[in-house]
Amino acid sequence: MAIFKRCANCRQLYQGKYCKACANKLSKERQKNNEALKLYGSATWKKCRKNILIKYHELDIWLLGIGIVTKCHGTTVHHVLERDERPDLIYNIDNLITVGVESHAEIHEMYNKDKDAAIRRIAAGIKNFEEMYGDGC
Repeated sequence: MAIFKRCANCRQLYQGKYCKACANKLSKERQKNNEALKLYGSATWKKCRKNILIKYHELDIWLLGIGIVTKCHGTTVHHVLERDERPDLIYNIDNLITVGVESHAEIHEMYNKDKDAAIRRIAAGIKNFEEMYGDGC
């Protein structure tokens, strides 16, 4: 008599180690998440993140793009050109900015609507920062 298990994802019964119906879809998602975990857990990323926090004094560059000077609450380091889009720029300091959690969500929302406008606003924030504090490096 065969032993069946119920898939936690699709709720179908299956035999063996994993649900074949969900395996391909889930493995791609898990692989992508696993790569992100490896990146953000690496010593290189931690040093790079620390340097960006120091460079921008933990100011919210997204808000600085419209003239609001504020410290980040729940500081996030954001890739201007996204990690999946330009993996060669993952550790490039010129491609990283500090933003708050709310601003980070707003940036990604705007990326879906008008990415060029979002990048222009980030560039304005960097320019405002440099005018106020110098290069930052």
